[in-house]
Amino acid sequence: MFETAFLVKLFVLLVWAASAAQTEPGEPQGAEEKARFWAERLKSDDQAMVLKAVQKLGILTYKGTHSQIVKPHLTRITELLKNDKPEIRAAAIPLLSNLKSTESTPQIGELLKDANPDVKKAAIGALEYFKATAYTGEIAKSLQDRDFGLRGTAVNALGSLGAREHAEEMRKLLGDENFWVRGLTASALAKFGKEHANDIAGLLKSKERDKINAIHALRSLKAKEFAGEIAGLLKDEDHAVRGAALWALRDFGAKEYAGEVAQLLDDKNDAIRKDVESMLRAWNISPEEARKMNPGAVTPP
Repeated sequence: MFETAFLVKLFVLLVWAASAAQTEPGEPQGAEEKARFWAERLKSDDQAMVLKAVQKLGILTYKGTHSQIVKPHLTRITELLKNDKPEIRAAAIPLLSNLKSTESTPQIGELLKDANPDVKKAAIGALEYFKATAYTGEIAKSLQDRDFGLRGTAVNALGSLGAREHAEEMRKLLGDENFWVRGLTASALAKFGKEHANDIAGLLKSKERDKINAIHALRSLKAKEFAGEIAGLLKDEDHAVRGAALWALRDFGAKEYAGEVAQLLDDKNDAIRKDVESMLRAWNISPEEARKMNPGAVTPP
């Protein structure tokens, strides 16, 4: 659920959105004109202006839009990776990613050694986006960092980059103190195959939302042997957990739990009720028939 190809970019863009709400005097209205306006300000000697320019261009070039206007300034943007201000270094990285500047990969890779965790997160995100597998060893060093955001970003990237050689180090994060990190670890390990299913299933007993990631991970692995434990989560107080459990059971074809599923026909959440009705139709079991089945064989953890 927390998984994405470039988590750090989303975080940075949300910060930039607040900055974008403030219009600079003289800033034009059209997007292309804005891109030219801010690209020119990359040359400024004013650090605050350069930071704002990088932030604005990060928004304007998101998903590659207007990149042709900004690409002539790639040399200058790459130079900013060595800027004294960490906020400028951190902002320049996703901008280079937006511009698909794979030639800047070595310079971004150097920032894995940066002292600032936000810079490291941005660098890991960009290297993941560029599929730069040569840097997995350096990324793995952040798995034990005290910054939970950095640990999560690192484990997510290693999963995306297929770094099986670091699976044992990653597996340790299933016991991380932070539920977000544990959830990302479950999702990452699932990409390596079913040999990690038992470890991932341990999160089904969690009291936090990382169990949602565990459900989705086991679902992706088609690990039906855990259907009973997942069925127990149909009684969870969190509707998102109940919904994830329903879809896993549906994908497993676990009709033997139709009785447990039918108990949610009266769920207080409208989306859950509709999912139950959809599942029973897919299984060719009427609500009346399902209600008569023997529920309660499985109890929640």
